Amino acid sequence: MIFAGGPGKSLEAGEYVERAISDIASQSLVRAGFAYATETGLETFLRGETTNDWRDLTDSEWIVGLDQGITEPGALKNLQSHGNTEVRVYLPGDRLSVETLTGRPRFHAKTISIESFKHSSQRRLFITSANLTHAALGGTPSNYELGIAKSVADGLEPEEVKTFDTWWDSVWKNSKPVTDELIEQYSEIREEAHTQNPILGEYEASEHVRYASDAQCLWIETEKMTGGSRNQLEFNEELSRFFTRPSDDTNRIIIDFNGRVYDERPVNTRITDPPFGVRIRKLGLPTGFNYREKVIHLEKVLTDPGEKPRYRLTVRERGDKDVAEWKRLSEESGIVDETGGGRAYGYYK
Repeated sequence: MIFAGGPGKSLEAGEYVERAISDIASQSLVRAGFAYATETGLETFLRGETTNDWRDLTDSEWIVGLDQGITEPGALKNLQSHGNTEVRVYLPGDRLSVETLTGRPRFHAKTISIESFKHSSQRRLFITSANLTHAALGGTPSNYELGIAKSVADGLEPEEVKTFDTWWDSVWKNSKPVTDELIEQYSEIREEAHTQNPILGEYEASEHVRYASDAQCLWIETEKMTGGSRNQLEFNEELSRFFTRPSDDTNRIIIDFNGRVYDERPVNTRITDPPFGVRIRKLGLPTGFNYREKVIHLEKVLTDPGEKPRYRLTVRERGDKDVAEWKRLSEESGIVDETGGGRAYGYYK
C-alpha cells in the first residue's frame, strides 16, 4: 500500500500505526527509526485517528539521529519520559560532541515496524521518505512525502522481516540510551554547534513564524465568498491551524468586529473530491457585511490565561495602506504566499 502526502495533506503515518496496533489486539511492539525528530512532528505522529497517544497501547523502541542537531531535545524528552518506551540515539562515535553532529556514518532511515508478540502473521513494515518533523509528518505538512506499507497479508516475506530485524538489532546495539544527562549534554552541544555554524542553527535562530499555528496575525485576500450570506471564507488545512487543532472537524471561535463580539462563529470541514482529498476549513464570518474582493485580517487576542482567544477582525480594500503594512510585517517575521486559487495571504507574530 502506498501513502501519499503533500502540502495540506498528511501522510497519516500515525493513523496507520494506531490502526495496526488495534488490529493486532494483543501485546505488540512498535519500532520506529527516524533521522530527525521535532516536538511538533512527534506530537502529530503519536496521535492517530482517536487523538490519543498510541504509545499507551503498545511497547515501543525508538532510534533517532542527531545529525546537524536538527532533532530537538524536547522531542527526545517526550520519548524518554513515556513508560512503555525505550529510546536511543545514534552517534557516529562513542562520545557526544560538536563533531559528532556532523560526523559519519549517519542514521538516515525513516521506518516503522509493528509486530505482535503472539502472531508472526500480523507483522507490518512502513518505509517512508518522511522524517519525524512537522514539515513531513505534521497535520499540515509542507513537504511532499511517500510511504510504503507492507504486511504479511500483503506478501511480506520472512526473509524481508529477517533483513529488517537484523538491521534494526545492529543499529540498536550501536546506539546510546537516552537519559536526562544525555539530553542536557545534547542541548548544550547543539547550541554550541549552532553558534559556531549559523547555517546549522538557521531554523532555530530565525524569528520567523513558520507555521500558521504559531502566528498572532493572519491576513488573506477574499474573492466572491461562499454560503447563502456570502460570509464563508475557505482556508486550507495549514492556514486553518491559526484557529483550529488537527482533531477538530468542527470548531467555534470568538470574533471581535466593529465593536461587537460574535460568539461561536463556526469553522467547519469539507473534503475535496478524490483522489487527493484535501481538507478545507470554512470560517463563518459575521453576517451583514460585504467581504467580497477584500482583504481580511485576523489578530489572535488572549484576554485571560486559560480562556479561548478572541480574533479581532479587520476588513480592508486590497489597495489599502494597512494591507501593505500587513504584507511588510509578514515578509519580516512570517510568511507571504498564495493559495492554490491564487489568493495572496500571509501571517506573522
